[in-house]
Amino acid sequence: MMIEIEASAVSDFLSRHEVDEPIVINRQNAPHAVMIPYELFQVMHAENRQVLGVDELTNGDLEAIHNSKPPAGHA
Repeated sequence: MMIEIEASAVSDFLSRHEVDEPIVINRQNAPHAVMIPYELFQVMHAENRQVLGVDELTNGDLEAIHNSKPPAGHA
């Protein structure tokens, strides 16, 4: 379960708690943003993937997909 706090209480919350799970920040009693642990952000950023339409792929991209092999353990 995610913790929910008001935007005006973020500074006070951070001075008293560790961010070890996602925290919903509410503004005017409605969800406004989510704060996540930095380590989780790093993982998400490192695994960032880009979505392209098939028509945006180059011949090199298509060849790389065609020649790719699944990682060991996923075959």
